[in-house]
Amino acid sequence: MLVDFSLGTDTGGSVRVPASYCGIFGIRPSHGVVSIAGVIPMAQSFDTVGWFARDSSILKKVGEVLLSSQNLHPTRPDQVIIAEDCFKLQDFWGIQSPTAFEKFSKEVIRIYEFKKNHGEWVSTVRPNLGPGITERVWEALKTTNERIDVCLSIKFELKAALSTLLGDGGILVIPTVPGAPPKLQTDPNSLEAFRVKAFSLLSVAGISEFCQVNIPLGAYGNLPVGISLLAKHGSDLFLLDTVDAIHGSLKEHIEMLKD
Repeated sequence: MLVDFSLGTDTGGSVRVPASYCGIFGIRPSHGVVSIAGVIPMAQSFDTVGWFARDSSILKKVGEVLLSSQNLHPTRPDQVIIAEDCFKLQDFWGIQSPTAFEKFSKEVIRIYEFKKNHGEWVSTVRPNLGPGITERVWEALKTTNERIDVCLSIKFELKAALSTLLGDGGILVIPTVPGAPPKLQTDPNSLEAFRVKAFSLLSVAGISEFCQVNIPLGAYGNLPVGISLLAKHGSDLFLLDTVDAIHGSLKEHIEMLKD
């Protein structure tokens, strides 16, 4: 082991996804609670500074330093909502799944802010970027701002709906990623389909500004497996304390199921 922990930025999943695929802990904190001073912005509405750790107690200790202004309250969850129960959020939106709203809104807001931050530089320098990235960057530069107000409104409404659902002591459990990591030889269409599924999960924390922790739960088929726990905005220490308290028993339960 080289280090006890490391920092990383998470705008769309750059802490949570590698944490899941490497079998370690990773947290995307509540938006705005950890300073991003010195970080080159991609999309300010989603940019966060998170951290990785191999051990849940170290993950928590780092949080106690970076989040020293937060109060640990409540000390234990009063409700846990698993992913399938999240479809109850349809009551807030009518018949359409909220993931369609949140993914659309996040993409539009993120593209708008990326263009605002980097559009002039990209147009002037015309950097040589990799396949898939180049197309998305230039597509972003072609977008207009006509839908941004609607998307921001959806973002605020979804945050309010999720906050009401969880309350101060609720935990939401979702998969961190939709499946095993794509292979290098994966064709572009399959890769894009995987990306859409992944962002449907990753957008929940991004749109709601909630904190999210990936918890490693061992391996399946020689590949790391993880799940995510989310808590409402500002409940980072509560979430870290919960993760540290339950991780051991979760792994024991999974080992029993394997046997």
